Amino acid sequence: RAEADALRWIARNTPPESVVLASPQMGAFIPAFAARRVVYGHPFETVNAEAAAAAVLHYFGGSLAPPDTAYLAPADYLLFGPRERALGGQPPPSEPLYRRDDVGVWKLDTVDGRP
Repeated sequence: RAEADALRWIARNTPPESVVLASPQMGAFIPAFAARRVVYGHPFETVNAEAAAAAVLHYFGGSLAPPDTAYLAPADYLLFGPRERALGGQPPPSEPLYRRDDVGVWKLDTVDGRP
C-alpha cells in the first residue's frame, strides 16, 4: 500500500519529464502507474538495459563504479522502500519530500544520486 501511495504522490507532485531512480522491480511499475521515466525499468524498453540495470544495482548495493554515473545522472527523484532496502541500500539520512511507512521519495540534486 505504501508503495502504491508513493507512486500516486510521484504522479501528482513531480514534473512529467522527471526521471525516478528506484529498484529494478519498482522501475517496472513507475512508468505505468506514475507516468514518469526511470533509470532502469523494463529490459526491452530501457536503452543500454544491462548497463543501466548494473548502475541501479550498484547504487543500491553501495558499490558505484565510474561508468554508473552516466546512467544515474538523469535521475531527479529517488524512491526508496522495501525493494530498494532488499538490494542492500539504506535510505538517505535527509528528510524525504514524501514518506509513508517505510517508503520515501527524495529530490536528487547531484549526478551521483545523493539527495
